[in-house]
Amino acid sequence: MSLGAVGTMLPRVAHASTTDQVLVVYWNAGGWDPTYIFDPHFESAALDRDPYSTMGTVGELDFADAESRPSVREFLELYGGQTAFVNGMAIGSISHATCTRLMLTGSRKEEHSDLPTLVAAATGSDLTLPHVVLSGPRFPGQHGAVLSDLSATLTGTAMGTLPYTGTTQLGSGAEARIQDYLEQVANTTVSDGFGAHYTQYREGLDRLSHLESVASSIAVSVNSSESEVLASGLSALSLGLTRCLMCTGSLPERISWDSHVNNHLAQDEAFEKLFGDLNSLMEMLKNTSAPGGGALSEKATILVLSEMGRSPLLNAGGGKDHWPFTSAMVIGPQVQSRVYGGSDEYLVGQAVNLETGELYSSGDLLTPNHLIAAVLRNFGADPGDWLAEPHYLGGLFEE
Repeated sequence: MSLGAVGTMLPRVAHASTTDQVLVVYWNAGGWDPTYIFDPHFESAALDRDPYSTMGTVGELDFADAESRPSVREFLELYGGQTAFVNGMAIGSISHATCTRLMLTGSRKEEHSDLPTLVAAATGSDLTLPHVVLSGPRFPGQHGAVLSDLSATLTGTAMGTLPYTGTTQLGSGAEARIQDYLEQVANTTVSDGFGAHYTQYREGLDRLSHLESVASSIAVSVNSSESEVLASGLSALSLGLTRCLMCTGSLPERISWDSHVNNHLAQDEAFEKLFGDLNSLMEMLKNTSAPGGGALSEKATILVLSEMGRSPLLNAGGGKDHWPFTSAMVIGPQVQSRVYGGSDEYLVGQAVNLETGELYSSGDLLTPNHLIAAVLRNFGADPGDWLAEPHYLGGLFEE
């Protein structure tokens, strides 16, 4: 029984591993205010920013520094040398759902896959769990075969503790007959359009034995804490089971990134929590082995994203509304640390030279697609093979 259940969860596509790098997407749902960290514009009198912050500088990065956000400076002093800010990205919407899709896929089309799914399909589909979602959005598109949720259902089924039948157990003869039936289904060849699904099912069964042997090392229960789930995800990376992780950052109680009222309280506390958690994540990566040796911190590219920005001016409730320009943070040993792109004094994205990321009046407006293409390229994949618009942000990663 467990073979069939897990088999349906573990399909794959026909691309082999070509890199030992891993990708972690750290999602922040709601829409942050880039002026609170990445894009402060202290020179501008045309926008409302954090009234208690001052300009801070670490290496090539300027940021909004505040006593109430000590974790931000701590993070940048420790990891600023491998961190880049990408500012002034045009999202093209102010709808949470649409912006989330655009930020992660670069497209409005449902058939387009998100970045971690593409990286997994391009470089790691021979792995047991190519792309693992711990929490947060997912857009599998045409490559959903590589995506799995790391959950109590998945690991419980692999370990044989699910499905639970109470005191009633299947006899060995009955279980053998069920297994034989599932094997027959997996080996079925049909011409009604479902042949690819049976092939994926077959491949899932083939990989089950590997998952069973390591399931206890990545076990997740229904009562697992966020930190325990994250640790299980890092274990999956360490064991070479997966190439990509998607997770969502947590927030303080009664705080939301979507700060339509009391923008300062929300953004101040949310950013402090985010960077405190990123400090912890980086420490975990340093203390977790990579499959080929060394630490995961030497192999990991981390994208810290939110789906939109906040408006330049406060509304009547002291909050800020949705804004179609935002910033992203990219972390990793191959990242060239500096600020890419930018916005004007009204937080409108400015054109850049895509080869360098420098502001250039005759250049192109930065979009999430350019960032997605740059990450794909850094993982050894040709963006033209995976994206309708393969133009990438140059200079972000070491060549």
